[in-house]
Formats: sequence, C-alpha cells, structure tokens
Amino acid sequence: MMKCPNCNTDLSEQTTECPICQYPIDHTNANVEASEASLQWVPIYETGNPGLLSVIKSLLDGNNIRYYIRGEDTQHLLTFGIGFNPISRMAKVMVLKGDVEKAEEILSLLEEEEES
Repeated sequence: MMKCPNCNTDLSEQTTECPICQYPIDHTNANVEASEASLQWVPIYETGNPGLLSVIKSLLDGNNIRYYIRGEDTQHLLTFGIGFNPISRMAKVMVLKGDVEKAEEILSLLEEEEES
C-alpha cells in the first residue's frame, strides 16, 4: 500500500488521485516530482468546531476553491455534548497556494460576522 505524498492518506496501487486532497497520483517518478511542484497546499484556517467547518466548506465550494480539511476525521470522536471537542487536534482548512488570497478574503467576511 502506498501513501499520498501530500496528506499521507493510505492509497491503493491503482489510485490516480487522492480521495481526500485530490492530489494527483502518478506512478512514474518524473511525473510525481512535477505534480508535487505544481500543487502546494497551505493552511488558512484552524477550528475544532464541526459546524463552522461546514460553513467554511460551503463558502469555499460556492467560490470554486479546491480544499481539504486535515484532521477533520478526528473531530467527531469526543464532543462532550457541546458540539465540538476543545481537546482534540484542531482541523486545518488547506487550500492550494494560488487560492490562498481569495480564500482568506472569503473567510475574513465570516470572521467579521462572528464579531458582530
């Protein structure tokens, strides 16, 4: 079994794209290096609140920004009846380097709404 070089997800030998981060998996060495250079994922937001993650996903989807959530799978393990787990590892929203500015602008509007 192989792992995604971008997010470390277990992959089958036939996988051509990571199902978590959509990183292209090419089984030739030359193309793997080119793929790694072309896709650079950058963390832009961190939260332990799954409700907020849903809103963020909706905003990014609506603006056609590719993303993945690192650590999202651990958010549901222990919620203590309050909707999110303040102890578990925070989920990180990752976007492609070329989309960072647009994504941060969109999420800044979300933060302004929280403060109001």
